[in-house]
Amino acid sequence: PLTYALEGHFPREGRSWRFAQPRMAQLVAEGRLVIQTGRRPHLKRYLTEVAVDEPRPPEGDSVSPLAGAVRVFSRALTLALAQSPGSLAEMEWRDLERVLAEVCEGLGFRTTLTRSTKDGGFDLEVEANGERYLIEVKHWSAPSLVGPGLISQFAEVVVSQSASRGLLLSSSGFRPAVLAERLEVTPQKVALGDGHKIIGLCQRYARGAGTLWQPETDLVEFLFEGTI
Repeated sequence: PLTYALEGHFPREGRSWRFAQPRMAQLVAEGRLVIQTGRRPHLKRYLTEVAVDEPRPPEGDSVSPLAGAVRVFSRALTLALAQSPGSLAEMEWRDLERVLAEVCEGLGFRTTLTRSTKDGGFDLEVEANGERYLIEVKHWSAPSLVGPGLISQFAEVVVSQSASRGLLLSSSGFRPAVLAERLEVTPQKVALGDGHKIIGLCQRYARGAGTLWQPETDLVEFLFEGTI
């Protein structure tokens, strides 16, 4: 039944399915796959499947209606930002964190968004291929730019948390002194991304939202692509 349902819809060379065959067969049996001629197969996703802003529940537990509503709102913001990059300046800082959590989850990372009052020096923790990565988001109004000191602080957090690497995102950009400080921090530990990187992540999410195929670029490689 699985081969029949997906006949003519297999990923091209160099790509693969997101799920193993038993899970794919289950999705087919449940009618969860959207298969249309000439288009990529897509997965039907429900509000209660993934929570943002709180840890994943144990198997069998349900997600609260509030968490589901937050997920829908975050997805709508993400798609709106991908379509209208100029609206980034209008977005609230916590909403941007939720957007990036939605983006990372949608791209295939296992994602945890920290609570706003207890972030421990980072806003997002993402996992892929058995490795953990930390993301810190600074969303300041122009012309405010991130200044010196934050890179070193964030690098210390990355090390103390035993994370593989960190990504510091600033929607407004960085002061020149920060770039000089960047040279003093191990490049393999902290990368910097500006508003263009944020928009690029949202647009990548929008292009692949709901697809069952793995992205052509490795998740981690794409997360740090275009950063300094």
